[in-house]
Amino acid sequence: MRILAGRLDDLSPWVTFELDVPFLLFTLVATGSTALLCGLIPALDGSRVDLRGALQAAAARSSESPGKRRTLGTLVVGEVALALVLLLLAGLLIKAADRVQQVDPGYRPDNVLTFRVSLDEERYPERPHRLAFFEQLLERSRAVPGVSEVGITTSVPLGGHWGNFYEAEGAPPRAEDDNPVILQRVISPSYLDAIGVRMLAGRSFTDRDGVTEGARAAIVNESLMRLFWPGAEPNDVVGRRIRTANIDGQPNLSPWQTVLGVTADTQHYGLDTPMRPGLFLPFAQVVRGSMTVVWRTTGEPTALTPSARSVVSQLDADLPIYGVTTMAAQLDDSLAVRQAFSWLLAVFSVVALGLALAGLYGVVSYSVSQRAQEIGIRMALGAQRLQVVGQVLGRGMVLVGAGVVSGLGVAAVSARFLSDLLFGVSVYDPPTYLTVTAALVIVGLLATLVPARRASAVDPMRVLRVD
Repeated sequence: MRILAGRLDDLSPWVTFELDVPFLLFTLVATGSTALLCGLIPALDGSRVDLRGALQAAAARSSESPGKRRTLGTLVVGEVALALVLLLLAGLLIKAADRVQQVDPGYRPDNVLTFRVSLDEERYPERPHRLAFFEQLLERSRAVPGVSEVGITTSVPLGGHWGNFYEAEGAPPRAEDDNPVILQRVISPSYLDAIGVRMLAGRSFTDRDGVTEGARAAIVNESLMRLFWPGAEPNDVVGRRIRTANIDGQPNLSPWQTVLGVTADTQHYGLDTPMRPGLFLPFAQVVRGSMTVVWRTTGEPTALTPSARSVVSQLDADLPIYGVTTMAAQLDDSLAVRQAFSWLLAVFSVVALGLALAGLYGVVSYSVSQRAQEIGIRMALGAQRLQVVGQVLGRGMVLVGAGVVSGLGVAAVSARFLSDLLFGVSVYDPPTYLTVTAALVIVGLLATLVPARRASAVDPMRVLRVD
């Protein structure tokens, strides 16, 4: 499944990501197949009823036929196996979702309001016009009650991708397959404080950075530092220079940019996606007409939405804001698909578990009722109640055991399709396998215990009495 993730602005391409859904297809096919079998096999079995034999009057109850016993047992084994597979897959996905939520995003999403402003090219055609507008917007935003920090950027975390190829001064040329696109984000001097990104070394931007050709600057993240300067410490990188690279073999005339600082990595593409090498450029150096405004607030961020519209309207009454949201909401939305599929599979597994237990209980109860005379004779000949309970439990647990073994084999194969979704969790996670297996065995034991106790309570005299 391919989902559009958004775009940075009118000049940037759409960014897409792939969503693996084999487990969802497996769930639907497996559940549908089991439902079909559960209905089809008894129907076929019932169509072969011997009417002559069924109409013969008999005072004594007849025992179940071996064919019917195998049919019902096969259905129960299949239901138990399916329930185990779905429970295991759901357990692995839920555990992975929990691991994702524990990842440090590299920024502070709480109490952050974001909204986007796109300037009209006809009214703001030149760089000074755009720069003046956003500087006034920053100044007015700082005066809004309830706003503690303000910043602007071309792309907040989870907000799209805009990149370029880069090279480091003094570093050997990189091979084409080892030259990744570097994530670029244009920011105002106060943006890092507003979004809550940690500086590891150096300093943030000031209003003087990027204003002139000689003041070109950049702030790099940890991933870019490790890419260009392996083994270097953040303080060692401050003062070095980078520039955009030519990949067509032509002479590179791009100006050098001085590294002013190093930041911690941020999970720009999602908590479960590795961070790419990236850098920040000063707003005055690359003025763009479409920017995202970031307000760190002292209270509920959405309460300041009217203030955001008012501030922009004071500067340009015809200029709307859009994409108003909070960073916390964006982070939750990025996990919504994963969580929805995890819990959807959990619902399927609970339904399958209920069907398996109902089938197990029904088959064992039916067997007990059909073998009432046999049980009565055994007890009349001296069989103890515990022996009867053990015999009935043994048959039920054989069915559960066969279903568990079959389910473990299927789950071991099926879980491989989920490897891309199991963030921080092994496909063969031992705690999950042991927990689910033990829970299924215990619940199966309880489902078998009720008819087993009923069998041990059979009155031999009553059962053997023939009318």
